[in-house]
Amino acid sequence: MADVLVVKDRVQRMLTDLVGRVEIDKDGDFTFAHESTRVFVAVRPWNNDTNVVVQFIAVTNCELQGSPELFEHIATQANHYLFGALSLFKREDGMYNANLKHTVLGDTLDPDEFKHGLLCVTATADKIDDEIQKRFGGKRMADL
Repeated sequence: MADVLVVKDRVQRMLTDLVGRVEIDKDGDFTFAHESTRVFVAVRPWNNDTNVVVQFIAVTNCELQGSPELFEHIATQANHYLFGALSLFKREDGMYNANLKHTVLGDTLDPDEFKHGLLCVTATADKIDDEIQKRFGGKRMADL
């Protein structure tokens, strides 16, 4: 069993080695901007707190208006990506954010797995945010 704080410290060091400066949000997650997207790296307990997971969450688009076409696109493309699954998050204002999320075990996470998971999610999110905006509107994180 890995300790969340031990994994979080290790993740922070690997993350800053890769991207330089990172911020910490109100939930204690690490975050940084890359091109037109924003990536969050969350370290969480899992499996009744006996394990730790690391999640790479890239917010690709914000302020999307819900529509059958958007929902169909997300449903049919959700698992289209090798690293990450696409989903929608319903906001309090009734609009939606699109996210690409990939989860790995933190207990046994090595630097190469961390690096490749992070870079794949980041690059993929930066590509698909333009496609989603062109087709469904909304804003990319860089537009906020």
